[in-house]
Amino acid sequence: MALITEKNRRLKVLHAVHWPVSGITALLKNVIARMPASEVISHILFFHEDAETVADFSRICQTVHCFPKGCGYLQELLGYHRVIQEVAPDILHSHSFQPMVWGSLIGFGRFAHVTTVHNNYPYFTENGAKYFVKRNVEKILLRLAVRRTVAVGRGIYAVLRELGIPTVQLALIENGVNIAARSVSQETVSRVRNELGLDKNQFILATLGRLDIIQKGYDVLLYAIQRASKTHGNLILLFIGDGPDRTKLVGMAAELGVTENVRFVGHQRDPKTYLEIANAYVSSSIFEGFSLAILEAMLCELPVIATGVGAVPDTITHGVSGLIVPPNDFEAIALAIDDFVCGRYMLREMGQRGRAEVVRKFDIEKTAAAYLELYRSLGRDHAVRV
Repeated sequence: MALITEKNRRLKVLHAVHWPVSGITALLKNVIARMPASEVISHILFFHEDAETVADFSRICQTVHCFPKGCGYLQELLGYHRVIQEVAPDILHSHSFQPMVWGSLIGFGRFAHVTTVHNNYPYFTENGAKYFVKRNVEKILLRLAVRRTVAVGRGIYAVLRELGIPTVQLALIENGVNIAARSVSQETVSRVRNELGLDKNQFILATLGRLDIIQKGYDVLLYAIQRASKTHGNLILLFIGDGPDRTKLVGMAAELGVTENVRFVGHQRDPKTYLEIANAYVSSSIFEGFSLAILEAMLCELPVIATGVGAVPDTITHGVSGLIVPPNDFEAIALAIDDFVCGRYMLREMGQRGRAEVVRKFDIEKTAAAYLELYRSLGRDHAVRV
């Protein structure tokens, strides 16, 4: 499928995404909205259905596609092929392993394929037959079938280089957030605090993300809350988000005796309100790419406690805009929480410094501009090749 090279030709970009409720979709919503209509026509395919996400993307994409609930692998593969046939993209932009693999097999050589690696997944570095197979499948396809691989952080870029992906096929485009996002009114903050039964004497921690224990380490976080709440009975943790492990985490909170210290507020289309309620933010991730949730928290001037995984060391300056702790270490998280609650750090100043760093380095406008330039270069390159 040759690209038409007239100057007024708009590139058709098809995004293929596994989960419709995730950090990936939050990033894409901001990036796609900033693509100039004179140059890019955006389409998107989700492997799972979510009505709110479909409504959101219908406003910024020409078409939105979803696989039916309960769809098997074969149906998904055939559906992926059908969407590619219908859209006839100039560029396929896949996100995560499965959309990348299937997109490579379906459309090898038919369009320019770019994939973004959003996470430092365990299969990149850990042992085991399953991880070995996935790692080598990814390595082969990234080298042979994908035109450009985007790393969202320096840590992931280094992992991909170690995997043997040539630098000429790699791009580093760090995630960004909308630094011009509207502020939340004090009336709204007060209303939500009342709805959650919170009072001004409580120290509120927030964490935002998919309720997935394996990646997010939320079981470790609950152990930390149990430890810290023995000293600080006024401690409250807000879980902002939903996911497959919600029931398990609710049960675990009861077993640990911290039900009164935890609030599960579910998935929120606008989590900013709940971040504004908090005194600090905590991330207990076991592995991560470039956490948008941490950036959003810092933008709200929250001091952050985060495990030093993925791009966290590039985002937080330890002791300045937050505290970095080892992953899988509930005692370290509990000690950091104690430091915050006891006032060993000037939290207001720490939060202000964090926001200044995000505004300076992680503006979504920079991220969107980098993706647009990548699309332009892929378009020019593919046109020459065909």
